[in-house]
Amino acid sequence: MDRFSRTFHGYNPEEVNAFLDEVLLKVEGIVNSNIEKNKQIEKLTKEIEELKQSNSGLAIVKEAKQERNVILEEARNNADIIIHNAIKRSNEITAEAEMLNKNINKLKKKYKIDLEKILTIIDKLELLDLENKW
Repeated sequence: MDRFSRTFHGYNPEEVNAFLDEVLLKVEGIVNSNIEKNKQIEKLTKEIEELKQSNSGLAIVKEAKQERNVILEEARNNADIIIHNAIKRSNEITAEAEMLNKNINKLKKKYKIDLEKILTIIDKLELLDLENKW
């Protein structure tokens, strides 16, 4: 939880927003990478079709399919890792925010009780002052 500094009302919103922007950039990077990999897949698929039509290069076709599968698996794994980490961090932040809200509410109750005690003492002092004047 050292990533964000705390303010009176929880985490520093600018730091949280910066973190979310960073996650968004990473996800966009993965999406862009997937787009590029899909383009590569389309290219390889076209090459496969061309090779099939020429009835040659079966080994190249097999290798291209394997390369396509490796690229797809890598893209899926990267996306899963980033999404998992973002969800985990989001859950941690939510839990911390809930704990901070509970602590704030406890402090409010304590201060309210303390203030009520002080007001009671002031009322008693005023009564004593009035009694001493008579």
